[in-house]
Amino acid sequence: MLANTYQVNTGYRVATVVDDLTTQFRVLVSGRVVSAAFGQQPLPQFTVTADRPGFFIKTIPDGFFCLAGNEAQLFPIYPVNFNLTITAPYQRAVMLPVTITAVSDLPLALPDTALLYQPVRLQGRVTLDDVARTPVAGATVTIDDTAVLTLRTPLHFDHPGGTPVQPLTLSGSGTIKTLTVPAAQFSNTLALNNRTGLAPGSVLRLGTAVSTEYALIDAISGNPANPGDVTLTAGLQRSLPVGAAVELASAGPPGAAVNLLDDVLAGEGILRLAGSLTAVAIQIADANPARLEYHTLQALTDAAGYYRLDGLSRVTAVTLHATDGTDTDDQDWTLNYRQPVNVIDFRLD
Repeated sequence: MLANTYQVNTGYRVATVVDDLTTQFRVLVSGRVVSAAFGQQPLPQFTVTADRPGFFIKTIPDGFFCLAGNEAQLFPIYPVNFNLTITAPYQRAVMLPVTITAVSDLPLALPDTALLYQPVRLQGRVTLDDVARTPVAGATVTIDDTAVLTLRTPLHFDHPGGTPVQPLTLSGSGTIKTLTVPAAQFSNTLALNNRTGLAPGSVLRLGTAVSTEYALIDAISGNPANPGDVTLTAGLQRSLPVGAAVELASAGPPGAAVNLLDDVLAGEGILRLAGSLTAVAIQIADANPARLEYHTLQALTDAAGYYRLDGLSRVTAVTLHATDGTDTDDQDWTLNYRQPVNVIDFRLD
């Protein structure tokens, strides 16, 4: 509808005047963005986008946001489904599905959305506390908390909170096989010189002790008696060169389970548990059997004393424990999530 019009005679000319037109947008959806790592504190800098056009989106520094618009134009037919994508510097993006029905109480208030920092790596060197700074090979580095497990290789799958984590033994049980072509990180295919004894469901131990990764076979192409490819249930977390060792592994009977405290995501390298667990290796027995996975715990130093812990997330400050079985060094560390690599060295005394 057009606004009222008027004519104004100034004595020199006649002007046509139209009342100002004011458009009012109603708030339709509201929410708040917080940090998962820092005690659910509001995030001051973030962006919200919608995959449905027509919204006016407003964010404010205390973490609140809203979507406004002309309800009749935006929602001519109910129900309405769309997705919100929330991003922030150094954080993992989150996609939120939103459904508005004819009986929804507008504005629709969404639960707080907790963003996780992008995982970072902790790496450094372990040496003796001597003048020469002699490197220590075979030392372990781990988070000193029995309710937090430090994985040598990050997770292959997402797992919901409450998923059982069980201690067990993992041991080699076959002839060492080798890669005939390199396997890139995130690839789910291995080209092997020998596939004898392998079958879908077999557990493989890959790489060196310092970067041990366990993978499960999903399928074998062609005749297993011949060299060729095996397909894994998930992509690799570490790349492997030509000639890398691949060994059939056997898992011992699992022990008493302790459940995951949080939902966890593929690529994370630590697990927070609802209780204490002491183990060298674990299995994560997801309700979906296709997401079963095995892991060795603790970082291990190489011949030059270097170690790495990938996928640190969800924690702000940790106590790290390095030991060669005789000498130790404990250090407190606050994670800097603005740096993809945090460097911390240990000197065993």
